[in-house]
Amino acid sequence: MKNRISMTATVAIVTVLGIAFVAGVASARELHRGGSLEGSGGRGFSHQSDVFRSQGQASGTRSLQTNSGRGATESFSRGCADGACSGSRSAVTNSGKEWTSNGSITRQGDAANWSQTGTGPNGGTLTRNGGCKQGEGCSGSKVVTGPNGQTSTIDRSAERNDQGGVDRNATYTGPNGAQGTRSSESYSAPGEAGKTITTTGPNGDQVQRNRWVTVD
Repeated sequence: MKNRISMTATVAIVTVLGIAFVAGVASARELHRGGSLEGSGGRGFSHQSDVFRSQGQASGTRSLQTNSGRGATESFSRGCADGACSGSRSAVTNSGKEWTSNGSITRQGDAANWSQTGTGPNGGTLTRNGGCKQGEGCSGSKVVTGPNGQTSTIDRSAERNDQGGVDRNATYTGPNGAQGTRSSESYSAPGEAGKTITTTGPNGDQVQRNRWVTVD
């Protein structure tokens, strides 16, 4: 189960960052694609992409443009070497709004660690950090800062318990400092499985839910 927790978390963050551990290829190659769709009344769009791949590396641009003048262009770059991957991505609309993301993931022995930073068009930022280790579970945090400087955080952890399930905990802290928590304990046994979820609000109010499944 712990291996599954580690793998699930690693796959999730890799997907978010657009990074992949890939096998090397014998030679570099370029791929160009494009197309368009024309509808009635002048409606339609066109798209194209230019991607360059070499051993353990990839970079390129993608563009989507509508006949009405709206559209965006995305640029990306990613690569892997010696058990570590890093990548960056940016998207700019025709009106000048821009989003950026940079991240990395490192695997060493029975552990994996990742980090990600991103910025929005109005100055907001996102930071994620975390890691998993066999035998110790996973933990991570997310910090979101708005254009006005207000910050919210989420801290999460997951660890296998001795009942055949997983214990998960999360703490949410709002921009005004108020905190809430959510925890869950699951179990699994022959013919039966269940979960208890406890949510505590910033004012101390608590709600508990119980779920179970039995098989006769």
